[in-house]
Amino acid sequence: MSAAARSALPVVIALAACRSGATDVTSDAGPSRDAALAVTVAPPPAAVPATWCLAREGTGAGDRLVPPFTMSAADAMRLTTQSRHIHALYKQYPNLRIDQDAIACARVCTPSSFRCGFHLALKETPGGAAPKLVEWVYVDPFERRLWFPDGDAGADAWSFETLAAP
Repeated sequence: MSAAARSALPVVIALAACRSGATDVTSDAGPSRDAALAVTVAPPPAAVPATWCLAREGTGAGDRLVPPFTMSAADAMRLTTQSRHIHALYKQYPNLRIDQDAIACARVCTPSSFRCGFHLALKETPGGAAPKLVEWVYVDPFERRLWFPDGDAGADAWSFETLAAP
């Protein structure tokens, strides 16, 4: 068996001396009230590349869906543009858009955090001038929430809006 094939097999760790009052276990040393416990540990899943959500050209939102994520970057952008938060920002920034070149893909984090979701830069391009960053927002692909800065509550305060189903 090749090394690659062996590394794909689950690893079994036997833990002995797990005290169990319900079952008698007999071993070479004679009867015992210790039960053997086997735990199966699967190999870690293959790492998801940091650019998994981008279009094939490497920029802009792609429609690729990779487990364990429940939405693509294109879904995240579409749902963000349909959100109440963005519609409220349009009143103040009529030329607001999501910067296609400033998208960061969601990643798996432990513990889970909204900052592990898609990062989207909201920019305004007033009358041909250079784009100006309005704010960064995060889209949590598991909870389907749009997280945005809560300017009324302080520097590091965030609010969220639950997004519609895709």
